[in-house]
Amino acid sequence: MGLNINSLTFLLRARARGVSFGHVLMIGRQSMAVTAGDIRRLMKREGPAAHLDLRGLALGPDVYAEQFFELCGAATVESMDKTDYEGATVLHDLNVPVPETLFNKYDLIVDGGSLEHIFNVPVALRSYMKMLKVGGHYVCSTATNNYAGHGFYQLSPELFFAVFAPENGFTLIDACLYEENGKNRWYRLSPPVDARRRLTFQNSVPAHLLILAKKLADTAVFETIPQQRMYDAAWATAGDRRTGRGGLRRMLFGWLGYLPPRVFWWVLNTWNVRNRFRKDMFTRVS
Repeated sequence: MGLNINSLTFLLRARARGVSFGHVLMIGRQSMAVTAGDIRRLMKREGPAAHLDLRGLALGPDVYAEQFFELCGAATVESMDKTDYEGATVLHDLNVPVPETLFNKYDLIVDGGSLEHIFNVPVALRSYMKMLKVGGHYVCSTATNNYAGHGFYQLSPELFFAVFAPENGFTLIDACLYEENGKNRWYRLSPPVDARRRLTFQNSVPAHLLILAKKLADTAVFETIPQQRMYDAAWATAGDRRTGRGGLRRMLFGWLGYLPPRVFWWVLNTWNVRNRFRKDMFTRVS
């Protein structure tokens, strides 16, 4: 696990928005998976958001990220892992709930790529949410597309919109997706206005999610089990066939369905057809 150029950028932008780095918990002890060239480009591109003096930052896969968080203003930086093989300071298996002694302790929890490796994802998410102070923030970077075999899961943006919701005492401040193909295209994600539509993204290169959420209140978590938004909407309108989707989209995909499978997938991937109908959900930001 390591902080790459995209997760560093997201963290610096979070800091520029006023996110406190007072007491930080890393989920897994994060390494600095960036180069000196990455840092120079980051400082040039981000401007005021990267006004920290990062030029002396120690880098490399065997260098851990405590120094970066301290430069961001952290008073303490802890790390949680199941074992101490990377020198984590808090030993705990996130497949089981954390003890109450860790509740309301941290201003910032940074998961730089652990969640997809944890079998009991809801248990881990609830622990993150309970360990944050009210007013604290959760930052996550996780695999979402084209990472089969990397972990147990490739996680959907729908999960985070459902989990970090007011009924659980949270608000989701920002959600971005980037494609890890050398171009690092970023997209900002928004739930579709029509709740019956899925927030999906199809592509042919590895893609990651970046999530920023804030704890608004210390309340019961998952007292109401999250449901996928489109099914909530479907159940609410059951039997009302007038809620069918737009005609142009239906006609296009109906026509494509008559193509041979190889041609069908070539058209979808080359023309990016499906994502063209999701511009209200994905806004290109870089």
